[in-house]
Amino acid sequence: MNKRLSQIGILISVLLLNSSLVISAETFNAAWVKQQALKVASQYANSISCDTLIEENNLLALIPWKNQKDLDEREDAEYALIWHGDIGCYGGTGTFNPHIAIIKIRTGNSFFVDPLVSSPVVKFDVPVHRITGIIKYSEKELLLSAKDWGPNDPHCCPSIPVRILLKRDAKGNWKYIKKTKDPN
Repeated sequence: MNKRLSQIGILISVLLLNSSLVISAETFNAAWVKQQALKVASQYANSISCDTLIEENNLLALIPWKNQKDLDEREDAEYALIWHGDIGCYGGTGTFNPHIAIIKIRTGNSFFVDPLVSSPVVKFDVPVHRITGIIKYSEKELLLSAKDWGPNDPHCCPSIPVRILLKRDAKGNWKYIKKTKDPN
């Protein structure tokens, strides 16, 4: 009997400790998932860089998690945050660049940045200093609006609006494909 009570006590303790991992159906929605992804990606970016700029509209649901009860969908879900910062805190205007963090979800609804497919491990090959928006995206392709340098622009302040197309390779690197003038 004492052994059974001990087992029940351990089970209750585990459930209480993990109660923060349980989310109600009312709490679970796309906004909640994006909030959790943004939180963990922001912590990651701030831990590896200085002068970090994180904008919520640069969080992308590459493979969204929509159904709370579908655990396979949760495990396949993938979010990306495009952020700017100085990885390694070197200082200077040439070190503040665009980067990417890939967020995944696992058991217990734990959100984490996968460092093997995020900056600085993977290449985020963007030939500009500042990403200004997301035009279109999929899990394998990004079309970004950005600013490029004009002939008289200082390094800190590019002024020419452009579009950048990136494609993701099998290793998770984002390869630069082309840059075009922004028609807007």
